[in-house]
Amino acid sequence: MKSRYIPFVHQPFCCVPAIIQMVLYRRDLKLLPQEEIGSDLGLIVPEKFYEILPNAKRGEKPVSGWGTQIQKSEFSLDSFFKKHNYPLAYEHHFPTSIKENLAKWIKKQLGKNKDLIACFNAKKLYDTGNDGGHICLIENIDKNNITLIETNKDYPKFRKVKTIKLIDSMIHHKKENLGGFWLIKTIHN
Repeated sequence: MKSRYIPFVHQPFCCVPAIIQMVLYRRDLKLLPQEEIGSDLGLIVPEKFYEILPNAKRGEKPVSGWGTQIQKSEFSLDSFFKKHNYPLAYEHHFPTSIKENLAKWIKKQLGKNKDLIACFNAKKLYDTGNDGGHICLIENIDKNNITLIETNKDYPKFRKVKTIKLIDSMIHHKKENLGGFWLIKTIHN
């Protein structure tokens, strides 16, 4: 399978930083370590991971789950892009807010050289594992399936999932936790 991306593997709770690395790499932009990206995005982890991720925030488990806190303005993707002078912008699209045919909308975004990320509840989509937020890049869509690029070392890098099940897991993760589609696009100065 030919892909626009080189799949990266994430550190614990660093699926967002790993996906951002993949986006930066595809766009030939300066790469940063996952730990630095995570710190800028408000990464918060359980105490037993402090040694592995010393720059992570300390505190209670957020409602959205362990990991980044990009739903907070100070840790947003747009703040991160601006801080590092990346010519990128982020848009959030909740599945029920997309008015056109979903498959057509996804194909249109991918066709415009944008990066499309799925944010969902992992346990709801995969029927196993963590009952919290997770993200994957969307590689392709055909009929009733979406191909995701996975950063977890324990799973295949390319996973086909039922579109309806992915949408359900996005809605389950909730709009306020940024469940849905994350669109990364180029901005021109």
